[in-house]
Amino acid sequence: MNADTPQHEVYALRYADQGDGLVSAASLMLSADEDQMIPGMAYYVYVIKGNGMTIMVDTGYAPVLTERLGSRMQFSGPDGLRRLGHDPANITDLIITHAHYDHVGCLEEFTGATFHIDTEMMPIVEGTDPCHPFFRQGYGKRDCATIRRFKAEGRLVEHANVSVPWQGIELIHIGGHCRGQMVIRVNTKRGPIVLASDAAHLYQEWEEEKPFGVFYDMRDMLQGYQTLTNLSGGSRTEMIAGHDVAVMSMFPAPSKALEGMAISLHEAPLA
Repeated sequence: MNADTPQHEVYALRYADQGDGLVSAASLMLSADEDQMIPGMAYYVYVIKGNGMTIMVDTGYAPVLTERLGSRMQFSGPDGLRRLGHDPANITDLIITHAHYDHVGCLEEFTGATFHIDTEMMPIVEGTDPCHPFFRQGYGKRDCATIRRFKAEGRLVEHANVSVPWQGIELIHIGGHCRGQMVIRVNTKRGPIVLASDAAHLYQEWEEEKPFGVFYDMRDMLQGYQTLTNLSGGSRTEMIAGHDVAVMSMFPAPSKALEGMAISLHEAPLA
């Protein structure tokens, strides 16, 4: 990315969280101190705007799962997009960082979209990966069927390694948490930022290299932390953790009405 690369606005929408209580760090990260108590996870979707485009990143989990997950939902991913003033039916491109249930639960609402996915994700989605059932946890049968339908309809684009489908937006494969996962590097007015998604759920996970408890390939997960550091310069404000509640306090809201629900990642971080 250089001085001529288009700049984009990037919004994070916290659509749900695990409540106000604390959880043991060891319940989320391997090798973490079980006596360390930390906030539970938050759940985010993202919207990228610029260069005449509005792109959705992930869609969140289906509202019907809220009670089963024991989480607290403020709004669905598509409803978060509506709060920013956009109709899901008018979105032309949607990036699926990976196909776990909390990232692909509402795909059907994006009736006009082309979907973008890591090609390494497809063997899991299509049921051809001969992996142990442990490594298939987190994938919904209906969600996978929906993605397969999009492929049959010609509405699914697969990306490998490093892809630049739009100027100023890079899709970068980082394995580990699951077989096919993309992080997104976006150019903004304050420089490039990295949406880590589940390549780093929490800042502590990334900074201390304490692997998340759900994984496909441990070596790739650990290498992924270093890749995120290289992409972001090791800065929290340039590397946006995918489930950390701290993200919401690091950046301003786009408006007073959206305080506590959305933040502007392209704006200068709060002091």
